[in-house]
Amino acid sequence: MPLTPDFRTRLKIGLLTGAGKGWSSFVWVAKIIIPIAFLVTLIQWSGWLPRIDFILTPVMGLINLPGEAALPVIIGGLTGSIYSVVAIITIIPFSIEQMTLIAVFSLIAHGLVVEGIFQHKSGMNAFKIATIRIATAVLATLF
Repeated sequence: MPLTPDFRTRLKIGLLTGAGKGWSSFVWVAKIIIPIAFLVTLIQWSGWLPRIDFILTPVMGLINLPGEAALPVIIGGLTGSIYSVVAIITIIPFSIEQMTLIAVFSLIAHGLVVEGIFQHKSGMNAFKIATIRIATAVLATLF
């Protein structure tokens, strides 16, 4: 069955539009992941993370994660970007199990500051909601 000129035109427009939106999305994600990956690499090379390991290891150990996992967990909690967490866990060598726990925690307790502002404006107690989300993330990683 031959393609009609109208169908070809719509297909061409659809492909070009999709490619443009795909490229735009790729650039947007790259703008997040590349700088954060660079920053995490600098933090690793600087030796800053091992200096505070004595604090991070016991705290992260409560949820069966190494001290280095505090970086993606904190960044995910403070920013609204799960892509930041992805960038960090690809730079720091974590096991598949550790990456899964970090992802679960971060998906539950991400963007606490930004979402807290919106929750406060809608009449909720932002501190209570953040505490509930963090507690839920801890429980989820323990299970």
